[in-house]
Parts: sequence; structure tokens; C-alpha cells
Amino acid sequence: MRRNEFEVTDKTKIEKVLNECPFCTISFVDFNNEPYAATVNFVYYREHIYFHSANYGKKADIIKIRPLVYFTTFKAYSSIPSYFKSKNMACFAGQLFASVHIKGTVKTIQDNDFKSEILIAFMNKFQPEGGFELIYPDNDLYQEMFKKVSVLEIDMIDISAKFRFNQHEPYEAKLSLLKNLEKRGKAIDIETVKFIRENNLY
Repeated sequence: MRRNEFEVTDKTKIEKVLNECPFCTISFVDFNNEPYAATVNFVYYREHIYFHSANYGKKADIIKIRPLVYFTTFKAYSSIPSYFKSKNMACFAGQLFASVHIKGTVKTIQDNDFKSEILIAFMNKFQPEGGFELIYPDNDLYQEMFKKVSVLEIDMIDISAKFRFNQHEPYEAKLSLLKNLEKRGKAIDIETVKFIRENNLY
């Protein structure tokens, strides 16, 4: 990361982003030394990243041979138009965001009890209201799923985070940004202002 002011190392803040983001992009190097990426749903659970995949296909084949991956997820906040700062210059337009980046290795979960636990964690994240039958290995309802679906764990080697909220700007400019967001008043602007204030990014 070139700008240290955007870098975030606080574990609690990083985990909050991981818990709120619904999807990620996982990048690989394939058998021809070509880059390959897949966008998938994920869950952060017990300090690891988990995702699920079919037992077959390009992604599954790569993981067996080349388990090193790079994980990226982000949450988009307010977009900033150029006229927040200048009547004519376009160079100030941009997007505010919080992102997390992880280098790690992938392995397949073999234990069906733990596999069930992860799949339940997925359901709790994406369907917290319930309305599904409990997942466990002996439940006949899920026998085919256990055969066809792999649950994969990313063991983290390195983790970094970037919160891009114009922290590099002078204090007066950051206050002006907050005022402009509050004045525009969209739901995402209110959420952005709250995030900036909670994380002391001004």
C-alpha cells in the first residue's frame, strides 16, 4: 500500500468489514501460469475465510495443485462527485470504500461435522431469519449436497486492509466532505458519515 494513511491494522475494524461483506474475489494462478479469478460468497468464521464450491471444474482443479490464493473483498460507501470540491475540475471524483486483502493457502474441509458447522455459519450470515432445516451429516435432506459441495478454508499468511475516506486531505477538507454528505443525505451518505466518525477518519 503506497499511502500509509489509508492502511488499517486494527483487527476489530478488519473483522467488521469481513463480517459485513457478502462476497469476495479469489485470485489464483492456473496451470498455464495465467491469472484466474472467481467471485464467490464467503463467511469469516473462527479467524478463517470459508467459501464453498463444486467438487469439479477449473477452480477445484487449480486448488488441488496450486493452493496459494489472494482474497479481496470490499464494501462501497459514498461516491464523491467533483463538484463537492470544484465547479469545473473532474479529477476529484471518486469512490469511498473499505477493503480487506488476504494472501493465503486453500484446503478442503474433510470433516463432515465441521463442514456442517461452516455451512450453518453461511446460512446464519445470509439468512439470519432462519427458515431452514438444520444441516448435519446424517440428515437425509443434505446427503447429495455433502457429496457434491466442497467447503474450503483459506489459511491466512498475510492480511491487510485499506479504508479510503480521503484521510490524506487537510482537516478542513475532511469536515467539508462530511457536511456535503450530510447535506446530500442519501442513505449511503448517512452510513458513510457514521463510518467515518466511528473510525475517526477525519
